[in-house]
Amino acid sequence: GWWIIAGVLVLIGLCLMTVWVHRFLKRRAKRAALRLLHRLREDYISGQSRQNSLSELSILMKRLSLRYCPPRQVAGLHGKAWLSFLIDTHPDLPDESADLLINGPYQKSLNQDILPVFDYAEAWIRALT
Repeated sequence: GWWIIAGVLVLIGLCLMTVWVHRFLKRRAKRAALRLLHRLREDYISGQSRQNSLSELSILMKRLSLRYCPPRQVAGLHGKAWLSFLIDTHPDLPDESADLLINGPYQKSLNQDILPVFDYAEAWIRALT
């Protein structure tokens, strides 16, 4: 009788440990992404080109989304589909920031301030669950 209860408790403990490890790894990825976002923002403020900053920011967001969502759902997204995914996961994406995220890295000259895109990216990262 006791062996069955002990076995069930061990299984429950293993399940809880698996859930805890999974959550820990996701939180660690989120903290690392926020640190990298801060570095990217500082690089931009220090003079890195807008196109490079937007490209690196987009890569960061795609990598983190692959960590939080099934890869089949996210890996092939680009353009409008990528924007739809971002808006579905955090709806406060201003139109100007959306355009910058999609088209900014490919424009020859870009005069718009991209700090609002960094602000959105930070809110998006923090909203991931």
